[in-house]
Amino acid sequence: MSFLGGPRRVNSTLKIQTPAAISLIQKIKAELQKRAELKAKRMLLKVPKRQVKR
Repeated sequence: MSFLGGPRRVNSTLKIQTPAAISLIQKIKAELQKRAELKAKRMLLKVPKRQVKR
């Protein structure tokens, strides 16, 4: 195995990402963002059923 001048194989998914992987990551991020927004809306609309007695 020659380390000088020859083509090197890099088995790292962090350095080289295919466009399909990038688009999949973006889809997942968008889905998570959408879920977070819907959850925030639900939490704002939710009214406590019982008032705390003081």
